[in-house]
Amino acid sequence: MLKKKILIIGSSYTIKRVFTEIYSSKYKIDNISFRDSWRSLTSNKKYKIIIISGFHFYICHYSLCSIDHYIDNYIKYLNKIRLKNSQVILISTFIDLKYSFSRVVYFYYNLILTLKERLLLKKFTILTFRKIHFKNNNNIYNIFLKKLLESNFLQFVHIDYFKKNIFKHKLHRLNKINFFFLKFPRPRLIDRILRII
Repeated sequence: MLKKKILIIGSSYTIKRVFTEIYSSKYKIDNISFRDSWRSLTSNKKYKIIIISGFHFYICHYSLCSIDHYIDNYIKYLNKIRLKNSQVILISTFIDLKYSFSRVVYFYYNLILTLKERLLLKKFTILTFRKIHFKNNNNIYNIFLKKLLESNFLQFVHIDYFKKNIFKHKLHRLNKINFFFLKFPRPRLIDRILRII
């Protein structure tokens, strides 16, 4: 009997590794880059689950008005995928925050807010979680590092905990985030740093 298929959209090594480890025993895993999926959604393949992780990094340079327009296009992209497949899981950056300086957080927050306003939020499973780390060595340094990374101060979670508790990271409620200094364009690396502080 052929395994049902799961498609992972995105190039993130972390996301591919985590979800492959979770699902590969029951499903055949396909992968496509986010940009390729954005350019071409003409495939007739049906998937049991599609996991979407990705966005265009040029939003870090966009005006805020252009980011809002990009959100509209992103929702059209999500709807095209949703109409073809059983379950769509959207991976969001961590947004359970009181404040943020990050344009990527701004994008995901407003994407989800817009889905909610358009009564589309329940059509998707949205997972939002801290960045995942992998180290398992039990020396004193790595035990300390693991505790530090899993603290509330830094936005990380260990892979073993995530795999066992994946749907504890499902978004149920969108809390208000106060944003600061978003008008200033910045390189992708700077915005990545701003996401974890």
